[in-house]
Amino acid sequence: MSREFDLAASLARGVEDRSGAWSFIEGFAAHWAEPLQSGDGWPEEELVAAEERLGVRLPAALREAYRLFGRRRDLTGHHDVLLAPAALYVDGSG
Repeated sequence: MSREFDLAASLARGVEDRSGAWSFIEGFAAHWAEPLQSGDGWPEEELVAAEERLGVRLPAALREAYRLFGRRRDLTGHHDVLLAPAALYVDGSG
């Protein structure tokens, strides 16, 4: 826990827009786990490969999350696990 983190204020800013959400996640990770680092996200090439394989463009917020912290299993691997780009699939059931 390397710096002061005001959970309530940070969360309030985090629901205003995606930029606030990413700032919240950065602060949360730095305070409760390990600070985000450049290698914590998936490279653009992997996201493009997944999109080409799926035949769809990933939503902007999902792409941003993958790029910022998508490889961080401590942040993405517990409840509603974030799949690796190569494991993404389109559910055609409905």
